[in-house]
Amino acid sequence: VYKRGQDAMQHMQALADVSQFPADGAQKWAELEQNIKAIDEQVRKLKATSRKGPAFQESWNRWLACGPQLDAMAHHVGEWKQGLEELSDHEDKEMDWEFEGTKQADLLKSWTDGKDIPAAVNWTQGISAAAALDHSRQDLEKWQADKPKNVSGASGEDGPAEKTKDEWDVIGTAVATIQNVVMERQKIQEQLEWLKNEPAGSSKAFTFVGIAFLVLAALCVAAVYLAHFDSTLGLGGAAACVVIAIISLVRQSTGADRVPRKIAEIEGRLAGVNRKISDLAKEAEMTLSTDESNERWLQELDAVRKQYLDWQTRETKNAWQKEQKVMYDAIYEKWQSDGNTCKKQLLACETAWDGWRDKNSFSKLDTADVAKAKEAWDTWHEVTTAAADWKRRKLELKGAISRWSDTAEQIFREVGVKKAVSPDTVEDVYKQWQDIRVQAEVAKEQDRQQKERESQIASLGEERQQRVQEQQELLKATGAQTEGEFRSKVLRFRQFHQYKEVYDQTEAHIRLIAKTPKNLAELRHELKIHTLKTWTDERDYYQKKIADAEKKLAEVAEKRGSIIERLSQMAKSDEYGKLLQAKQNRKAELDRDVDDWLTNMYTQYMLEQAQEYYERVRQPIVIRQAGEYLNLMTQGRYTLQASLDGKQLFAVDGSQRRVPEKQWSSGLGDQIYLAIRISLAMAFSKQIEPMPLILDDILVRFDEQRQKEAIQFLASLGKKEQIFLFTCSDATLHLAEEVQKQLSGETDTIHLFEIEKGTIKELANRS
Repeated sequence: VYKRGQDAMQHMQALADVSQFPADGAQKWAELEQNIKAIDEQVRKLKATSRKGPAFQESWNRWLACGPQLDAMAHHVGEWKQGLEELSDHEDKEMDWEFEGTKQADLLKSWTDGKDIPAAVNWTQGISAAAALDHSRQDLEKWQADKPKNVSGASGEDGPAEKTKDEWDVIGTAVATIQNVVMERQKIQEQLEWLKNEPAGSSKAFTFVGIAFLVLAALCVAAVYLAHFDSTLGLGGAAACVVIAIISLVRQSTGADRVPRKIAEIEGRLAGVNRKISDLAKEAEMTLSTDESNERWLQELDAVRKQYLDWQTRETKNAWQKEQKVMYDAIYEKWQSDGNTCKKQLLACETAWDGWRDKNSFSKLDTADVAKAKEAWDTWHEVTTAAADWKRRKLELKGAISRWSDTAEQIFREVGVKKAVSPDTVEDVYKQWQDIRVQAEVAKEQDRQQKERESQIASLGEERQQRVQEQQELLKATGAQTEGEFRSKVLRFRQFHQYKEVYDQTEAHIRLIAKTPKNLAELRHELKIHTLKTWTDERDYYQKKIADAEKKLAEVAEKRGSIIERLSQMAKSDEYGKLLQAKQNRKAELDRDVDDWLTNMYTQYMLEQAQEYYERVRQPIVIRQAGEYLNLMTQGRYTLQASLDGKQLFAVDGSQRRVPEKQWSSGLGDQIYLAIRISLAMAFSKQIEPMPLILDDILVRFDEQRQKEAIQFLASLGKKEQIFLFTCSDATLHLAEEVQKQLSGETDTIHLFEIEKGTIKELANRS
């Protein structure tokens, strides 16, 4: 590349004398030559098309004078022909219109009771009134067939007097207290029995302790006087031991009557417990004696609880029957209201129908014949209107045809045409006029073009002289004497630019290889002082070094593979022990899985029984409550309904459109599932003791808007129930804080806590 650039530079230096030649000189000379040749060719063609004498004839002036009248006459030829055809065609139609009008008039008079047929009728109003009357009659028949049936099954007879809920609450409190007191009595009886069986005065522990401390005191005194021990410590320790020994001996002497006193105390407590049981038994309406065993008391308490559960079942059934009765009364009342509405609507439709018939004179028309009457009236109105319109049209056509004939006869005289006047002769004359007009226009255009050619030939001569002058100026500017010398300089200038382009390409290539100005200077220096062999030798040297490095890498990889193989063999030595351990682990895991399976089978059976009872008794109440919860949760957008068999659920929107389960969105489905779960929990809490509702990350699949609505709903529900919502989502926490701020003036049911390292702490309001 470098050598090619240097060769191009040498050629450029040899052609340096033409380097200042105008860049567009050759192109400008070629354009001037082409323009001169084009001008000569145009002049030759213009002279070849020139002619002598005018092309326009004087006899055409008479036709040109009558041209506007001929154009206007030709414009009416189509109307003229159509008018003649229309007169011929309507001769038979006049008789047909008269016959059809008489026929339809006779049919319509059978509904008007012989009165005149009205000229204008609002059939849209009549059809609407007839349809409304028929629809009202159908609605009345349908209302009579839809009379509701009483399916509540409520007999209305009163059974034996039942305890009220308040009475059962008192009994329940007493039963719970009795059970706790009985358990307390059982513990007291066991303690009393143990004390009575313990032998009296059998404990000598305090005596032994007293003797031991007396011996220790004697040893301390002996150590002071015999072993010269510190008198302060020795005598102080001896005094302390004597005091402890005296306390132990006194405690032993006073504890002889401890057991009898303890027995008397426990018997007093037992009597108090029995009295408490007796008082509570009266509140619970139990006649069992306090002398009965604890097991007998617990059996009696279970019996009272069973009576309470039976009472709850009867109360649920009675409540359902009352709800059905209320529902039937509401449906019947609505049925009566719908009936009154149907009767009023029927009366209004009959009044509207009679009013339309009287207004349009159709006094004998029935609703079933409205369409037939409309068809007959439309036909009568059409034929009578058509006959009247044709009479007016006939007079207009005859007058127009007479005017056109007179005008055509006058035009024929002026242009010298001797033919009878008719639409066809007018068309022939008009065609002749068109030919003459075209010939006249062509002749005028030929005369005008002849003048333009003469003017254009003169203009082209001046332009050719100007181009020749520009060629002489271009030769003078380039220093050429002749056209041949000018072309030689153009050829050498093109060669100079070709070598310059080669040199520029080589310089650009070298700059790309060097990449930076510093490298470019070094590369140019190397290209000047070195040869190609020097660089190929250097390349071979580095290729040899690369091959040696790759060989060493292969040796290292081989050593690494042998080390990995040795490590793998060492790891397989304890494989048998690991398999035995895995076997024991699998056996223990299988035993746990069997226990879990048995537990799940028993749980499934219990759940199926519970589900059967729920679907039979509690499901309607739960679904209704869930619909209210869903309505609150979605800000009134949806509620919930179940099918008659309870097998399918529907989400009902604000327009009362029922959406089946398959068409629910994932967000709406999660909201419905949450509403049903909470409703079910509330139903269970009414059957047993009220318990708090614990929810663990129930909003993970809700979007932000639905999470906010659900938190607002739980806050509203928290006014009556205690709810714990656990979450690990910061987003849910932030939304709860927003709702807490929004409801700060309405309710304070939202309290935020954080569990950190086993410690529960309340979160303060964060801005």
